[in-house]
Amino acid sequence: MGYSERDLSDGLIRFEGRHPWGIGVTAMVIASEGEAAVYDTLMFPSEGRRMARSIRDRGLRVKILINSHWHIDHIGGNQFFPGRRLAHRLCPNLMKADAPGRKWAKKTWPREFHDYVLTLPNETLARRATVQVGKEKLIAFPTPGHTPDSISVLVKGARATLTADAAMELPLIGTGDSGEYLRSLRTISRTPAAIIVQGHGKVVPRSKVRLDIAYLERCRATVREAARSGASSATVLPLPLAQFIGEKRAKEFSPVWKEIHSHNLSRISEEFGLSK
Repeated sequence: MGYSERDLSDGLIRFEGRHPWGIGVTAMVIASEGEAAVYDTLMFPSEGRRMARSIRDRGLRVKILINSHWHIDHIGGNQFFPGRRLAHRLCPNLMKADAPGRKWAKKTWPREFHDYVLTLPNETLARRATVQVGKEKLIAFPTPGHTPDSISVLVKGARATLTADAAMELPLIGTGDSGEYLRSLRTISRTPAAIIVQGHGKVVPRSKVRLDIAYLERCRATVREAARSGASSATVLPLPLAQFIGEKRAKEFSPVWKEIHSHNLSRISEEFGLSK
């Protein structure tokens, strides 16, 4: 899966780049009256550079960059976006602390990352914030769960919610918390949006978020019951994805998502204190 860009609607542009898991990664541009807001900058610096050039070629002036969270697959092109860079208040320190992630990227893709420069946000938020871009109003709001610093953006005029990894083909509890994740998904499901632009995977209707909520609720309920009965995590971790989302839907997922499901059960088992 390579670099691509596509206009989802007038003023809403979706950029997709490569991801080492083969699931793509999404960044967005919101444009209005010659101004643009950028939401994430893909993983590989060369793709961030292409993205910045495309924005200029469209005659747009970048007013602000919003980083969804600290993971390197979403911030790889930050250095090509000078000016305002907004993120959650926890994000800058989490970015700085990810020396292992930067070392891994430079070792794995030395040509791609040889000139990579860690470029931090210079503005932060703790609660929701409003950003005006031309005539378009954006509402950035915290959606922790995948990571503690995750933020999503409601694009009011386009009736779209940009979630990055707060919503993807299947929830992924990265360095976050499943309870916070559920609360964030419920918040996203209540936004006045027709579409959800996920961090990885397809653009989906807002109703899809209900499937994510149901999945996490079932995972938590299963682990909670195991904890009450005194079972160990060894009884939970082998449970297949199909048990939580149904056989038919599970067949649509590639193996990487099934590995993510196993990771989720492991994380939730830790949260509920299951013995190993």
